[in-house]
Amino acid sequence: MRMVLNGEVVDTSPGGGIYSAEETRIGTWKNGKPLYRRVISCTTPDKVNSEEVCNPEDFSYIEELTNLHGGINSVPINAYWGPDSHYIFIRLVNDQFTARTTHYTNQTFNVTIEYTKTTD
Repeated sequence: MRMVLNGEVVDTSPGGGIYSAEETRIGTWKNGKPLYRRVISCTTPDKVNSEEVCNPEDFSYIEELTNLHGGINSVPINAYWGPDSHYIFIRLVNDQFTARTTHYTNQTFNVTIEYTKTTD
């Protein structure tokens, strides 16, 4: 499948529908570099409103993080949810993913990341 992004044709095949813990090439990013997808496991901090590394892996191979999504109990990551403003924020800091949450402590969840690599 191909789509147009910012006036450029971007290839999103052949791995577009694959979600795996193994790195999968899913197409070509707008800069012409291969685009990859991977599902990683993260665990929220044991205290609310503290930010901690949620996956100890070294992600220094990521050049550009193009997409990430996931959630816990129908609460999406990187969004406020419900009347009490529940949230789970995930970000890439110093080559590691960190998490911060208001309510969901010590919970493991999956995060889908899409990225280009420094080695391509």
